[in-house]
Amino acid sequence: MRKIILILISIFLIVGCTKPKTYTIKGKIINGDMNQPYAGVHFTLCSQTSSGILAKGELTTHGEYTTDKDGNFSCSYTGDNKNEYVFFTFGSLPYGYNVCMNSASFKVNANEDKNVYVAKYGWVRFFLHTTKPPTINDTLHIWIAGITGKRIDLTNLKEGLNDSVKMSMPEFLCVWGRTIAEYNESLSRLDKNRLANQKLKGNPFVTDITINY
Repeated sequence: MRKIILILISIFLIVGCTKPKTYTIKGKIINGDMNQPYAGVHFTLCSQTSSGILAKGELTTHGEYTTDKDGNFSCSYTGDNKNEYVFFTFGSLPYGYNVCMNSASFKVNANEDKNVYVAKYGWVRFFLHTTKPPTINDTLHIWIAGITGKRIDLTNLKEGLNDSVKMSMPEFLCVWGRTIAEYNESLSRLDKNRLANQKLKGNPFVTDITINY
């Protein structure tokens, strides 16, 4: 019995003296529009628990950091098995700039070497999927709404890539129609079959939209 008690005490001491692991995240913050390292960017390293499928739980901050003259950063946090999210929050990005393609989210309880991209713009590529080959007279009318809006009229249509458009971050809405009447109907009713609403991935990443024509 005495041996069992001593063994249990030893286990408790070992477990109690085990230190939580520290994990390091390092890399560069890059201006995706210019493809250059971003110096002097301030950010906070955060982790968060999850309290359900839709709701996020307790938020913990692990320090504030600033990239050096070459855009480098290195930060660390103590691992917690309850963490389900590890990410950066930014307080100094110029107006219009956003994080690209969730690049400021990281693996939980793991060392990671990863670049973070921020950008003001992104490119959208329009791909056409046709049930029958378009004719020389076919036109596709697309309205793209973001911070600024524009209409583009695509002619000489073909299967696959038809056009690329530069858009402002962070998100956009586009609707389309094969005729002006169908286009106007799509615009007024926001027909889900002729609509795409999503966030731009941001430079240097490209957002692809496939249109069933």
